[in-house]
Formats: sequence, C-alpha cells, structure tokens
Amino acid sequence: MRKALFLILLFLPIFSKAHPMPNSVVTLKFNEQNIVATLLLPLTELESAIGKPLNDSTKINDENYQQELKEYIQKHLKIQGENGQFWKIDIHEINFESTKQPETNIDYNELSINILLTPPSNVNYRKFTLFYDIILHQVFTHSALLKIEQDWKNGIITESKPLEIGVIAWDIQSNTLLPMQINLEEGSLWKGFKSMFSLGMKHIWEGTDHLLFLFVLLLPSPLSEEKRKWAKYIGLKSSLLKLFRIITAFTIGHSITLIFGTLGWINFSTRWIEILITISILISALNALFPIFYNREIYIAGGFGLIHGLAFSNTLANLELTSTQMGLSILGFNLGIEAMQLFIMSLVLPCLLVICRISLSTYKKVRLVGVAIAIVSALAWLVQRVTNNSNFITNYIDRASEYLILIISLLIIFTIWIWIKNLKQIPLNEKFQS
Repeated sequence: MRKALFLILLFLPIFSKAHPMPNSVVTLKFNEQNIVATLLLPLTELESAIGKPLNDSTKINDENYQQELKEYIQKHLKIQGENGQFWKIDIHEINFESTKQPETNIDYNELSINILLTPPSNVNYRKFTLFYDIILHQVFTHSALLKIEQDWKNGIITESKPLEIGVIAWDIQSNTLLPMQINLEEGSLWKGFKSMFSLGMKHIWEGTDHLLFLFVLLLPSPLSEEKRKWAKYIGLKSSLLKLFRIITAFTIGHSITLIFGTLGWINFSTRWIEILITISILISALNALFPIFYNREIYIAGGFGLIHGLAFSNTLANLELTSTQMGLSILGFNLGIEAMQLFIMSLVLPCLLVICRISLSTYKKVRLVGVAIAIVSALAWLVQRVTNNSNFITNYIDRASEYLILIISLLIIFTIWIWIKNLKQIPLNEKFQS
C-alpha cells in the first residue's frame, strides 16, 4: 500500500494542472565550534505531515503551537558524529514568513526555524550523518535542498551564493529515505583570506555609488583654480601627486571605519550611512563644478572615506568568526577594495589626464557630463533611501556595474580619438620635435 501510494503521489502532478510543491531548504552556517542551521518549511506541506492546521500567522506566538513544532522537529532531525554520538539540537527561533515560489512566482507561507547544532567536544564537525525526514515521512514527493550558507575556511561566505551540496528525497528504486553523509574539506585560512579578497573586489565593482563618488572627486584634480573657477591644466607631475594624495586620504579614511565598524566599536544606522554616501556624491559633484574645496580635497576624501568605510563594514559585521579569521577577513576585504579601485582608476585616470592635457574645452565637457550624471544619480539615490522606494533612475543606475567594462572601453576609445585628432592638427616638423 505504501508503494502504491508513493507512485500515485509521484505521477499525480503529471496528469493534473496542479502547481509544483515548493521544496524545503536546509542551510548550514559553519562557525568555529558549531553549526547554525536554518530550516525553511512550506506550511501547506508541513500541515499534511503533522495532520493539523498550521498555516496561520496568528499562532506563531502561541506556546503550545511552538512547543508542538519543537517536539516534531526534534523527532525528525538527528545528527550523528563519526564516533556514533548524537549532537545536541537547540531550537532558538521560529518565524512565520510569506515568500514566492521561484519557478512559478506563486505566493506561499513557510516557517523559518533557526537551530544550533552542537557536536560533542573533540569531534570533527565537518563529518557527520544527517537523519532528516521533516515533512518527507508523510509527503513522499517532497524534497529538501541542503545548502551551505557560510563556511569561511572553504571560502563560502554569506555574501556569496549558498553552495548546494545535496537533495534529501525518497529513493524511488528502493523506496527508502536514506540518511545523508556529510564529509566536507577541512579548509584553510588561505582559502578564507582569498574569498574575502574576492568579495572586496566584487563589492567595489558592483558599488556604483562608491565608484561615482571617487570619480567626481578626482575629476577636477588636474586643474588649477582662477577666480573661483576651474582653469588650466596643472601638469602631469602635479596632477599625479594630487591624485595620489586624494586616493590615499580616501583609503585611510575608509580603512579606519572598516576596522572599527566590523569590530563593533562604531554603530550607525545602515540607512543613514547610505543617505550620507549620496550626500558625499552631491558635494563632490558640486566641487567638480566649482572649486569649493580647492587644495583641501584630501580632507574631503578622508572625511567622506570614513562614511564609505562604515558601509563597507556592514558586509563583515555579521560574520561570526574567530579573532584570527576576522583579522584576515578585514585585511583581505580591504586589499580587495584597494585592488579593484586601483585597477579601475588605472584605466580611467590616464584618459582624464590625456584629454585634459590635449583640450581643456573637451575636458570641460567631459567634466560637466560627469557632474550631471553624479547629481542626477545622487538625487535619485537620496529619494530612494529616504523613502525606501526605488525609482526608474535608480533601477538603471544600479545596473551600471553590468556595463562598467563597456563604459570604460568607450572612454578609452574616446580618448584615443581625441589624441589622434589632435595629432593630425600638429604640423609635421613639430611632430618630429615632440
């Protein structure tokens, strides 16, 4: 009878127009001595397994409701270590959530359950057997996806996409639900460091607001000031020296608050940090339009760098790492930020310097276009971050990172075109002299 029921339930979706059932999801977050598991259980299927109505958000705070769920989970979730001992399972939090099914975009309700899995002392917590049949013991067509959300030593962090390591489901041929053997690599500090370095590079590459701030801050750097207006090209040596000071000041500023914010020594609302970043872009854009802070750009770069560093620290603040791992994470993440900044600036700055040296009028147009883009973007971000509602401008701007290579390539092509055009206008004897 059990086999017959299993086959009926298995092939029923083929002959009906019913939507596919959402899967359960089990995510694992490896800390130094334990594992934090999060279960995402679709409530309709959970009701079928338990045999009682549960799909009601008003019940979530009811003690009997929570106690019944905890007993059910304790019964259907076990972890056995290599030495044969079972781990301690502590259920910390149960939340009612509404979400959408990825395949069909259909709304459904689920329970999010946080569980602390603690192995016995002196046990390798990367090798264990998972006995799991929540929902599956009654709903045979159901499945649970097993994912790793964080494993720092193997380069998996919460900012990256979770690594799917298996699917818990009934085996059709043997009609059995087998336990899952987990055998993960030990990992290393080097893998963790490399992942944080890559994350820092990705953070800047996708951080359109950070790049835009730095770009408009550097725009007037090759120019001198005359009568409260940007005027002549100050020369290659002076320009490079000024650019170096600005970038160094920004680096020092964001490095300080990155460390302090990550370690929890400074606490600010994320929303206010994002708002202040948009204001920093606006002020830098105005300075690129008129010399408001002439010869004081390093103070502006350092001051606003402190704000941007707090935004960077939000990425690392929630990682539960040892002091050694956290130190390497801060170092790797910061070096990744600097590497990507230097890479982008090494492509953009030569273009700006060449255009400025060849034609001040052309550079003025480039500067005004950059200022206009920065002001429109900053105002759109400001409205979005104050109201918590996106708008069509921010939707386009936030996708700019997808076309960053194209944008830089167009700037390089434009620079080469300006250089060739200028070269054609130089008399032949002057070309040989130059």
